[in-house]
Amino acid sequence: MSSGRAVQQPMDSTVSLLYLWRLCVDSQDGREVDGSVLNWNTLRAALDNLPINRCESLRCRSGDDILHQYFGPRRTPVNFTRYWRGMEVILQTCDTFHCRGMDASTQQQVASLRRFRDSILESSESRVHGGTTHDSFSVNELRRRYEDLRRQAAAEGLGAAPVCDFWVARLRELPQHESVPVTLDDIASALLKWLEVLLKPLMRGPAGDDDDAEFDEELETDDDAASYSDEPEQEWAPPSATSARRHEGAAIAEAAAEVAALAGHLGSIAGTVAMQHRLGPASWLLVAAPNEPQEVCRFREQLVHRIGDGGPELTFGRLYRLMTDALSEDAAARGGGSSLSRATLRAGMERLAGVVRRQVR
Repeated sequence: MSSGRAVQQPMDSTVSLLYLWRLCVDSQDGREVDGSVLNWNTLRAALDNLPINRCESLRCRSGDDILHQYFGPRRTPVNFTRYWRGMEVILQTCDTFHCRGMDASTQQQVASLRRFRDSILESSESRVHGGTTHDSFSVNELRRRYEDLRRQAAAEGLGAAPVCDFWVARLRELPQHESVPVTLDDIASALLKWLEVLLKPLMRGPAGDDDDAEFDEELETDDDAASYSDEPEQEWAPPSATSARRHEGAAIAEAAAEVAALAGHLGSIAGTVAMQHRLGPASWLLVAAPNEPQEVCRFREQLVHRIGDGGPELTFGRLYRLMTDALSEDAAARGGGSSLSRATLRAGMERLAGVVRRQVR
């Protein structure tokens, strides 16, 4: 039976990662770190629901191992440069990275931005002094990198003009003073801006959704954002929290579904981040134990779904009722209460015990 709704193809993975970045930043609400980086714990929340079989496919034993392997050994805030590379490598390793909807010119420009990203990270990681990564570049260093990328694009011949024009515009924007240091976080913020402007045509909500107008205004830097004209760009600010929340509809759901492929079919990464933010003090309900049985995973999904937006005000009595409903639903799905597994009941009792301990404290 047809639902009357057109089946949409998964969106481009790079666009999905941009949506997920914005959702993660918004979930922080400015706590502990500013909006230009992700707290280490925010990334942990985004990856906490990875099934163990996916962790094994990444050659990691836990979510912490994934974080350390793909985002760096130190538990420091993660800027967009590190986030983009780390998440992209994870998707590629899991064979879930997809390029969709981009024309050839856009693909070339994104590829050039990737080369810039990788060159910055490789240089930074190769220059470590006393355990501290080199965290700034001179204007002259950036000029050389921009020029190298421009020449590389020119050598590729026909169709590379937009890439050349892009780097020419970036060269003109560099400060005149060669001694001015540019930090890795500054570079990451610029890279995020460039990528969002470039992919703006793909970052759309459902057809007919007018809520994109505010986001469009935030991304505009001149009369034609994609042209990278010679006119100086206006000062750019990251999308506001209000704008980010407006995009947590169908577009965010689509992005979450694409990125969540690396976590199998047990949950959405972006949905987990958003749910953790809504649950507040009750977010411990989302934490999975190592080698958790399938029925326990299903029980948690049912319970968290029933909690919904009322999580921060969760009381002992309400949790008891929600757990009873979730266990009953699980029993019905199995064909009767007698078939409830001990593992599911044990998980329910552990959740209740956790609430009791927190209430006593």
